Amino acid sequence: KVKSQQSEIVDQPEQPEEIVKIYQVDVKEIKERRLPELDDEFAKDMGPYETLQELLDKVEKDLVHEAEHESEHAFENALSESLLEKVELEVPQSMLNNYLDNIVKDAQARNKDQAQAQAIDPEEYRNVYRAGAIRDLKWHLVSEQLKRQEQFVVSDEDVEKKIAHFSEHGENGIKRAEEIRANEKELAKLKDGLVFDQLYAFLAEKATISEVDKTWSELVDPKPADANAENA
Repeated sequence: KVKSQQSEIVDQPEQPEEIVKIYQVDVKEIKERRLPELDDEFAKDMGPYETLQELLDKVEKDLVHEAEHESEHAFENALSESLLEKVELEVPQSMLNNYLDNIVKDAQARNKDQAQAQAIDPEEYRNVYRAGAIRDLKWHLVSEQLKRQEQFVVSDEDVEKKIAHFSEHGENGIKRAEEIRANEKELAKLKDGLVFDQLYAFLAEKATISEVDKTWSELVDPKPADANAENA
């Protein structure tokens, strides 16, 4: 026979909303962060500078150079977007499917964990990236046609000038210049970039351009509706 056992209900005391605990702490050491003085000695510790003014001039030069590149990049985007708005072009479905397939494969390859890779929904990825893929493919088709039409030519002098430009901007720039000289693929990428520079210059000549003053934050994170080139 199995005897039934009745559980006894025991009232639990209510927990206080706040519990006060007191700890005894032994302080063994107190440290204070002291920033170095902005002087010539500080500049010497930061690199090949003899004075603080040399360091400040270098920082200012780098910031101006970065801002100029950001501005140039924003201008080129505005040119391409303005042009694509005026071009009626249907991207071949096979090209779009192949492009989206590669995006899915790249996502799966980046997630080396098998469970994470299997968790990727290919259709969801295609839907998310479809609009951007159509835009990229349109620009690819239009730019390739313009390059064939205008037959832009990159000279050895253009290449040397660009490499010298890299070398003017610190150790990273010098390293980048050396990589380009030593690697045929990097050199080919540089030449392709110079062709695009000529392409954007060509589009700028055909465009009605409105200059706009922007803060750096607006420049690096533009709103979708922003544009500074019209009628490309």
